[in-house]
Amino acid sequence: MKRAIAVLWIVAGLISTAVGAEPTAAPAVTETPKQIEFKFTFEPGRTTVQKVESKTVGTLKLPGPLPEQKFSQSYEQVVTSTCRKVNPDKSVVMDVTLGGIKMRMSVGPMAIDYDSATFKPDEADQVGGFVGKLFQAMEGAKFNVTVSETGRPLKVEGLSESLRKALSKIGDTESDRQTKKILEGMSKVLSDDQMNEQMQMYYRMVPPKQGLVKIGEKWDQTWSMKMPMVGGNFEGRGEYQLIGVEEVHGRPCAKIRVKESFKLQPGGQAPAGAEADEWQALFSQMNMEVSSNSGDGIAYVDYTRGEVVRLRQTQKITIKISPKEGAGEGAAAIPAMTQTFSTSVKLELIDEAAGSAAKGGGVKEGK
Repeated sequence: MKRAIAVLWIVAGLISTAVGAEPTAAPAVTETPKQIEFKFTFEPGRTTVQKVESKTVGTLKLPGPLPEQKFSQSYEQVVTSTCRKVNPDKSVVMDVTLGGIKMRMSVGPMAIDYDSATFKPDEADQVGGFVGKLFQAMEGAKFNVTVSETGRPLKVEGLSESLRKALSKIGDTESDRQTKKILEGMSKVLSDDQMNEQMQMYYRMVPPKQGLVKIGEKWDQTWSMKMPMVGGNFEGRGEYQLIGVEEVHGRPCAKIRVKESFKLQPGGQAPAGAEADEWQALFSQMNMEVSSNSGDGIAYVDYTRGEVVRLRQTQKITIKISPKEGAGEGAAAIPAMTQTFSTSVKLELIDEAAGSAAKGGGVKEGK
């Protein structure tokens, strides 16, 4: 049963951070313009630090006669981004570092309380040690992101290698080897390609092309994100609307209403047999349904720099897991379960290096 709980914990945690809200209220711009211009200027050497937080609550419905269990999770991480260079084609290379992590989880009487600053593997139980080692591998990971002049992530490089180096530092006891095998499989969800797909969530909140956008104007986005670990794709749809302009942290920001939903669709099978690691082999023997709705939120985007300054978003998500007919011993031991939860995501700009103000974009008088 503990392994079953761990499966849902990890899946729920990865999803809540992938779909990725309440600081003090931002002062409103004194005079609301009728339209603004999205035009980004990137400056080599400019560094921003953002804090990403998520909170998840819900219930875990187990087969009778087991009682329903309350589920909760909170996650916090700091991300530092530095503009390294602007290429001749106006694309930009950003250096990104994942900072310290804090995470709390509980299901009924079981609980994990992880803080990267104080975590001691030798003092953690089996589940806590497993989760802690995954987050230890993530902390300090560095990678590069190339983005277009419109702010769209084009490719991620170096994250996979960074995680491989971190995992190589795990010990060589039998327990360590088993943990490493599972983490190596899970790290595929955090590969360069997967991280690039996840970072698209911030690009989706920006209008499809730079230029003038009127207050009240709307745009739609659809996307597909591969989840090879579970043999499927997340198919999503978002509706966005520019509803105003506000100054946040001294930045001119477009205030954008966000409404998103997604569903996990079959998209090929997770590797099985000799090609699968232990984690993938387990999921290949399970049925999984994931869906979301009511993904409402507000984003504040600096329309002169292409940076998300603040984001608040909530989402309702349902996960159903059951073993397939004829599943192996590992999957068969996991009972059919339904996880329903609400998650909120908050992103906040918390610091930036001193430097000259961006020169692109600005408020335009409406006609």
